[in-house]
Amino acid sequence: MKTIITAIVAGLMCGSVSLAGTINVPGDYTSIQQAMDAANDGDTIQVAGGVYYEDGLNPGGRSISVVGDTNGDGTPAVTIDAQQNGVVFIFQSGEGPATTIENLIIRGGQSSSGGGGIDCYKNSSPTIRNCVITDNETEYNGGGIWCWSGCEPVITGCTISGNTSDESGGGIYCYLSSPTIIDCTISQNNADWHGGGIHVSGGAITLSGTEVSGNITWNPIAEGCGLWCDDSTVSLESCVITGNEGNDDGGGMFMRACTFSIDHCEVSQNSCGWGGGLFVTQSTGTVFGTAIVGNGVWNQGGALYCGSGSTVELNGCLISGNCGDGGSVSQTIGTTSIGASIVCGNCAAEDCVVPSGGSGQFVDLGGNHFVVDCPVMGACCIGDSCLANRIEMDCLAYGGTWLGENSDCGQCPEPEAAGACCVNGLCAPLTAEDCFNVEGLFAGQGVSCEDAGCPSACPGDVSGDGQVGIVDLLTIIDGWGVCP
Repeated sequence: MKTIITAIVAGLMCGSVSLAGTINVPGDYTSIQQAMDAANDGDTIQVAGGVYYEDGLNPGGRSISVVGDTNGDGTPAVTIDAQQNGVVFIFQSGEGPATTIENLIIRGGQSSSGGGGIDCYKNSSPTIRNCVITDNETEYNGGGIWCWSGCEPVITGCTISGNTSDESGGGIYCYLSSPTIIDCTISQNNADWHGGGIHVSGGAITLSGTEVSGNITWNPIAEGCGLWCDDSTVSLESCVITGNEGNDDGGGMFMRACTFSIDHCEVSQNSCGWGGGLFVTQSTGTVFGTAIVGNGVWNQGGALYCGSGSTVELNGCLISGNCGDGGSVSQTIGTTSIGASIVCGNCAAEDCVVPSGGSGQFVDLGGNHFVVDCPVMGACCIGDSCLANRIEMDCLAYGGTWLGENSDCGQCPEPEAAGACCVNGLCAPLTAEDCFNVEGLFAGQGVSCEDAGCPSACPGDVSGDGQVGIVDLLTIIDGWGVCP
């Protein structure tokens, strides 16, 4: 027994453990790339506020975080300006989500072969958080961000604005990749070809809480001014697609050979040649609880153009104020189904849905209000959620509370705020009611687990001195064997 104990103690005393550390720029290294080269997996590079003139920043496959200081309002205080000398960040060594860039303004990138601001190449999937990606350009695809083959970046709380592509994807270009975009703004980007804001081909894209606005495609036959998707799976939830414009198909969105879902979004004030809000061909999708309003075309399908081989089902939507030469709401060559929706105030109310061609079909699923003048509408509060632009009768049918004419979802009662709940040495953000239901101790609304001071469970602390150490280990070894 003595030999075993001696060996264990010696191992603990002589062994070394590599712990994650913090590298400061410019405190420890004058450049961000120097700090990245010196970093090990798990390290954080903390960058002080200021402007850094660097390009080609490459973590080389390391799982590290590059984190900039922030201003008092939480906006990035660190700018990395490539001064048109090359792309700003390059991820090309299979980096995963543990490789993070955060609180950075990324600008001045320029490329002739990939993205201007950020390149993700072959199975590289970094986390990009609270960054501003602006004033970057490329002669190829992806003015702001370029993803090529197997990349799955998670982009959260970012602004991607004012970037330019001479080909496709002014803001973001993805090929055979699957980005997740949460709470971002993608605006005022330009592309000569498809996808003024976003271009996705042969992959999948998930957007949540994101605004895609004011993006432009310049070429007379370019498509998808806000979002262009081909042979992809598309999911949009609580997004706003507004004010995008171009010359050909799909002012707000263009879908070809896609499977898509659009849930509780706003598609408004987009303009183009065909399908002002949404142009769909050879695709299948659902649109639920979405306002498609004020879109315009100079050809057909003010709100929606449902093309050949497509099936689109709209439920619980508001379709209003859309204009077009034929089919102010929908010009359908495929099948368009509408249920429980309000269709009103469009430029040609008498031809709200126009089937055309041999296969065109419109299906009335029932519960619709097809009227010239829009009825009185307002917000409908249902539990912790809200449906905008509902008439009172429909709101009550959903079991909700109608707030009255011209009300908005911001007027719904705030749901009960969560706070730290201490349970058996653990902490979780719960409402007071849920915390009491699990017999926990509620620290207060808005209190984080970091600030709650929950008592911690420490089963290894045999001696009860508040730490697990040699004494605890020796005590356990001394009592080794079958319990009496």
